[in-house]
Amino acid sequence: MRIVACSIVTLLLVACVPPYSPTGEKDPTAPQVATVVPSDGAVGIAPGTVVSVTFTVAIDPTTLTPYSLRLKDDDGHAVIGPLTLSDDGLTASLVPAAPLSEGKTYSVEVTRQIRDDNGIPLDIDGTDSLLLSTFSILATAPTVVSVIPADEATVATDLATVAVTFSESMDPATITPATFLLSDMQGTVSYDPDTLTARFDIEDPLIPKRDYTIFVAGTVTDAAGIPMGEDVIVRFTTTEE
Repeated sequence: MRIVACSIVTLLLVACVPPYSPTGEKDPTAPQVATVVPSDGAVGIAPGTVVSVTFTVAIDPTTLTPYSLRLKDDDGHAVIGPLTLSDDGLTASLVPAAPLSEGKTYSVEVTRQIRDDNGIPLDIDGTDSLLLSTFSILATAPTVVSVIPADEATVATDLATVAVTFSESMDPATITPATFLLSDMQGTVSYDPDTLTARFDIEDPLIPKRDYTIFVAGTVTDAAGIPMGEDVIVRFTTTEE
């Protein structure tokens, strides 16, 4: 009776088709992942990268959620950011709300919650989720872009502050009297995140006609924990009184 009814009534024929199951025979029309950017194993990726996944067929936009397409850091924490779908429904993109951390590793995952417009779930070999890509962000070491006084400069003995400006935001905890100092002088060390500048405020007047050395240790790191790698040494001389 059921076979006969299905052969007579077209709508019932559709009802007789069993639902797609990832553990049974694969539906040849099921959506699959075509490409992922950044690709698996990629290194030196820019911190501002956008993650994108392209599918073989258009997907239902309502199934694209932070749970069906995930970007995680190497500690397993999800990266927050808006998800968008291209007009043709083929490419999903995740734009991280903040730049990804330098030197860190990230992974892209999808789940079977993603479905096409016919409700057929993503074909990922019968698993609930699939790791598509693992990539690492470019690690750029910070540098010193300016020092006041400049190297080999001659300055007055009433100089009150030595200033060192970096190329990017630094970790202030690594800028201390042990890593930023002026030879033979006592002073207070501080860091201004707005200007990316470390200051050494000198406590006592400099001695006339004396050579001084500014030292910044290569162990000073940026906000992502990446060290400069090389010490910075600047020498200057004071004038006569």
